[in-house]
Amino acid sequence: MKLYRYCSDPASNRYCTLAFEGFFGSLQIATSSPALAIMKDHGNLPLRFPLDEARGGLALPDVVPDASDRLVLRRSCLDAIASSHNLGHYEAIPMLLINSKGRIHSDEYVIVNVIGEADCLDFERSEMCNAGRFPAVRIFGKFWITRSRIPEDLHIFRAKGVCTGYMFTERLVDFIRQQGFTNFAFRDVQLS
Repeated sequence: MKLYRYCSDPASNRYCTLAFEGFFGSLQIATSSPALAIMKDHGNLPLRFPLDEARGGLALPDVVPDASDRLVLRRSCLDAIASSHNLGHYEAIPMLLINSKGRIHSDEYVIVNVIGEADCLDFERSEMCNAGRFPAVRIFGKFWITRSRIPEDLHIFRAKGVCTGYMFTERLVDFIRQQGFTNFAFRDVQLS
């Protein structure tokens, strides 16, 4: 079994990318906590994200790179993945892509907020920072995932102590490639 990490690296610069944009609820998403209800209460849905037209083009891919490392998928891509793979508890937060003229470029996308983190990081082999009560992998540090602690039933998850990126199972990556979903870039994850 292999495990892959999806990070927001564009596979092609012809596709659109998002500019950095903070918003009410972004902390919850960054920490794998529920965000949709408080965002609804705050009245800021759908989210509006400007495109970074200096870094990317205007073509619409199935996954849109985001400077904040959120998982931004086309709704139809998420529906296809979720209908055949267990994603666990997650929220699909509606969003709009806004072009440089302030117009809606697309309303087909959602931020996939995967709730919770799997406790599967190999702390002894990973390059950790001194984070006290909240140990984490150093920025740009290498890490290993303990094979025996990978959630057996989830195909996308976030690993506790790995601050960015989503872990995808080999079966899900194979599905994404077979479906021809665009703009996904994956890196192998080292397993111990």
